[in-house]
Amino acid sequence: MFQCKPQHSWSASLLTVALTISSFFALSAQAVAAPPDGDNGLAVLQSTQAGFHAIQAKVAPAVVTIVSTMPGGQATGSGVIIRPEGIILTNRHVIDNATKVTVLMNNQTTPMAAQVVQSDQKTDLAIVKITDKGIYPPAELGDAKNVQVGDWAIAFGSPYDLRSSMTLGIISATGRKLEGPESDFYYYNMLQTDAAINHGNSGGPLVNIAGEVIGINSMIYSPGGENSGNIGLGFAIPINDYTKKVIDTLVTGKTFARGLIGIQVDSLSDAMRDEYAVPTGGILVQNVVPGGAGEKAGLKVEDVITAFNGVPVTDPDQFVNMVQGTAPGTKVPLTVMREKKPMTIDVTLGSDKAPDVVVGSWPGDAPALNTTQVGLSVQTLTPAMAHGYELTATAGVLVTEVAAGTPAAEAGLAPGDVIQRIGKTDVTTVQEFWAALSKQMAASTHGVLLHIARGEQSRIVTLQKITPPADK
Repeated sequence: MFQCKPQHSWSASLLTVALTISSFFALSAQAVAAPPDGDNGLAVLQSTQAGFHAIQAKVAPAVVTIVSTMPGGQATGSGVIIRPEGIILTNRHVIDNATKVTVLMNNQTTPMAAQVVQSDQKTDLAIVKITDKGIYPPAELGDAKNVQVGDWAIAFGSPYDLRSSMTLGIISATGRKLEGPESDFYYYNMLQTDAAINHGNSGGPLVNIAGEVIGINSMIYSPGGENSGNIGLGFAIPINDYTKKVIDTLVTGKTFARGLIGIQVDSLSDAMRDEYAVPTGGILVQNVVPGGAGEKAGLKVEDVITAFNGVPVTDPDQFVNMVQGTAPGTKVPLTVMREKKPMTIDVTLGSDKAPDVVVGSWPGDAPALNTTQVGLSVQTLTPAMAHGYELTATAGVLVTEVAAGTPAAEAGLAPGDVIQRIGKTDVTTVQEFWAALSKQMAASTHGVLLHIARGEQSRIVTLQKITPPADK
């Protein structure tokens, strides 16, 4: 099973550490005994070792231990400082549902207060900021684009609360697609490494021999269950152009908006290829969401998309990656086969996030509530979404993301919930939701009641009073 969990508090009467020296570091008796002007094998190994010392000296000061207090206990994870003002990059699952976050530098014994700035579920990335003002040593972000199988890989973090740990291995594979535990999402283009990653390493950096961060340690494969450890199958979120866009957005406190076309696509069977005259590549449009970007552009069911912005489309996952990696509002040409004839359809991408400024206002024309203030993103529920999420609800707004430590998280809302009513007002669109929420919150003393559908159950949760902003 795949796990991506921070390390929870533990104690042990005995800790046995097994030291394994890889064969390529082993020195033969002959090499050790060789005179200085003979075999230079020892000198080469000493030079390599000095290189690892330099990597540790460069990266370790930027690596932190993150302690998250959440209902039921504490969890320990890792993070890496990426900006000198104390901006830390980590995993979303390290700080998810945390009510309090503290940070320990590698050379500190006193924790520092920190706050969650923003997180992103689909990449499992999050930004945490140290509250105390100061200048902190950042690590350098690299680029996983050119990483190859066989490259050195060095992991940093706090496995099992063992701070300042550094482990060595190689890149075992690139481009892995993994299903997140307890999640409907897939993580794409993951880096696989045999550098030891264990519980508590989550959120720490995976670096190359230049000391550049090429990934964020995220999960391990543990066939023995939750309590088993590293077996040489660790995975890291790559640092590339796409994730850098996500990181830059999260640093500002905003949610990351992905391109959205509003269609369901699938692979082509051999029979479909014969029917639609597409011998290789391509994906089939199975459904077009009413009112979505795809319908507005003229896409139809049974269209076969063969290229996105000039790049050949080979499978649905690749297509989803390209769409989500393109900014909303971008006009993109799609090459489409329709009735065995090629054509080009220009699609202006929609967004998978609610806008930061929304319909509705406070009394006196003050600003409306928005995604950042409440801590959740919603979308108008469509039949396609209801089918995709296997929902019984047919109307309302679908919660797509909840930020940790926000009013929405404190209310117990979670992605996949369908909000159907605010107080006594039914809501069926994003605009109705934000307008009703803004109006009723302004008139409330203690907060508002949200009627939600979760699976086959209905429940009512309280969104505590949110004070309107003082400035327009």
